[in-house]
Amino acid sequence: MKKIRILFIIDNLLHFGGAQTQFALLAKNLDKNIFEINVCNLHSGSDTLVKELEKSSVKVFTIPQAGFFDVPCLLKLISLIRALRPDIVNTFLYTAEFYGRLAAALGEKTIIIDSVRNIDLWKKRRNVLADRILNRHTRHFTANCYAVKEYLLKKYNLKEEKVSVIYNGIWPQGPVNEGPPLPDIPGIGTEKKVILTIARFSRQKDLGTLVEAAKLILKKRSDVVFLLIGQGETRKEIQGQIINSGFKDHFILWEDTKQPRSFYKIAYLGLLTSLYEGLSNFILEAMACGLPVIATRVGGNPELVVDGQTGFLIPEQDPGRAAEKTLFLLDNPQVAREFGRQAKKRAEENFSAAAMVDQYQDLYRKLYSNGHL
Repeated sequence: MKKIRILFIIDNLLHFGGAQTQFALLAKNLDKNIFEINVCNLHSGSDTLVKELEKSSVKVFTIPQAGFFDVPCLLKLISLIRALRPDIVNTFLYTAEFYGRLAAALGEKTIIIDSVRNIDLWKKRRNVLADRILNRHTRHFTANCYAVKEYLLKKYNLKEEKVSVIYNGIWPQGPVNEGPPLPDIPGIGTEKKVILTIARFSRQKDLGTLVEAAKLILKKRSDVVFLLIGQGETRKEIQGQIINSGFKDHFILWEDTKQPRSFYKIAYLGLLTSLYEGLSNFILEAMACGLPVIATRVGGNPELVVDGQTGFLIPEQDPGRAAEKTLFLLDNPQVAREFGRQAKKRAEENFSAAAMVDQYQDLYRKLYSNGHL
């Protein structure tokens, strides 16, 4: 039986990103008896997921992309596609969506799938125009939540049958006290309640609102510490805001981690103040580890957090409401524990990694069969 040859194209394979984590779950766990898996990584850095993928019989190619319009990158991608002759090209993240879909359209005849991970409100007119052109060559789209699907249907006037929702998945978690040991982080002790956020330091995540909410909380509670884990373009700005807050000793900014679960097990709750989202890996992981989550009512967040049952949904850019709901859970630990228990149950019952992989496999087989009749 001929294997279905898939070429994934992705911006980078850095371990910290939510999209990269989900992609790695998919690529590693596809049935290798049915699929031949190849990956093209458009980043030349020391991407930490490469070795992990290669251990799972996934062949990884690297074609670095740089600059506004990288013609050499495009030509190398076309050559790779012509050499591999994949049955399916599946792109993840925006740079890969552009270069990968364009190269596939110019290279061998193949089925093009675009996996959309976010509601990309940042896109400029030229980005949207490029999307509209490339959408004509794209056989199918996957969205990681219904909010992203609705965004695609309205923004690009796609037919509903061209977009499938496949939720992010997570493997079942063991007891919260299992997992790797916590790194030695100054400022965290057993007497402190840890409010955890794992996110890119970006405009999208709006960590400035989180800091403003923290100030309101810390005026009423001195036993709280805010642990912010991530990197990004707004990190220095947030550091300055924290220094000027008058509560800098109650904030810890930590670099990326390959073992985020070690942080979930010492947290009291998760807090996310994004302006827009797809389906947040941070929320999903926090829920799977038994944490209540407070998140803005944007994107796929309401598809994860059940308001008043597993956490709270709040308006964006509203530090007062974020502080109010956080203080409520701090003041009511029994409610927080019950929310966490319900969150874990919801994550395990509705967001299985095995189900995610199965749905992608079914989609690939269906599109391949239809394309080779």
